[in-house]
Amino acid sequence: MSQPNPVAPWYKQPWLWFILAPLIATFMYSTVYISAAVFTRDTLVRDDYVKHAKEVKQDNSKIQAAADLGVKAILNIDSLTGDISVELNSDGAIQKPESMTLDLVHATLADRDIEISLRRVRDGLYLGSIDSKPLGKQYVILQPEDGSWQIRQTIFPPYDDTPFDLIPLKTD
Repeated sequence: MSQPNPVAPWYKQPWLWFILAPLIATFMYSTVYISAAVFTRDTLVRDDYVKHAKEVKQDNSKIQAAADLGVKAILNIDSLTGDISVELNSDGAIQKPESMTLDLVHATLADRDIEISLRRVRDGLYLGSIDSKPLGKQYVILQPEDGSWQIRQTIFPPYDDTPFDLIPLKTD
């Protein structure tokens, strides 16, 4: 009389692992993504927004104020020395502030955002400096210290070749 083949234990059955492998992988991936969603901050959006009831919309009043005043600027960035110069012009007679803030906001990484304090050295010319070279696409936000107007623009490398014209775009 022949003996039947002994049955292998449950953890050595290939069909069981064929069924459990996708479930285990799904559990591991979902754990990683849930922990990333809970423990990381959303630092990508840096803009002026107004919430009215359930509606959230961008507040363009500062940009419109700059367009109404006819404010224009020319931005020069020297990547080698880190010197920043902004030449401020306007169509009308505006009081040019003693200092301004220039934010270079990286397109995707908040830790690469650079905030520069610009001080006036003569009528319409502002100087500042940065320690690190801006990398990649940057959003430029230029505003006086009182925040009464604002110019926003996107600039692309290379930063040493030509000056950037910062002009506020009229909003509807």
